[in-house]
Amino acid sequence: TDLPDASRELATSVTTQANGRFATRLDPGPSRTIDVVYRFNEKRLADQVKIDSVVVPTFGVAKKRLTNGRPVIFRGQLPGPNAESRAVALQARAGRKWRTFKQLRTDAQGRFKGKYRFTQTSGRQRYLFRALVKRQGGYPYEPGASRKRKVVVRG
Repeated sequence: TDLPDASRELATSVTTQANGRFATRLDPGPSRTIDVVYRFNEKRLADQVKIDSVVVPTFGVAKKRLTNGRPVIFRGQLPGPNAESRAVALQARAGRKWRTFKQLRTDAQGRFKGKYRFTQTSGRQRYLFRALVKRQGGYPYEPGASRKRKVVVRG
């Protein structure tokens, strides 16, 4: 498997249905390879299945309403293992596209923090933000993004 022995899940026994199908729940976590073994009388069939997990960072804003000239503070965290020193892109929605405006790195616990000061807002504007994590070597998650967060700015 991709994980050290200490990180392996305990074996689970399930019974197949009449059509040969089976189902079981896995604990949430990183992408991994699981061993599937089927036994019937003296016969034994085995195979491995790769489970890909998409990263969903936690992501929040300190204030949801502020005035032009004030900063918004973003905070979040990536799930482990190996979440330290990972790149996180802060993005804002611009029309139909997401635009990266700041690149951050996680700390030893997988947390990240950043801020952005609004200087060009006039009137009342609503902005959407998210945290994006791309594929990174040694990080056992597929690329993914956080939930969107809304900030309203008065200019």
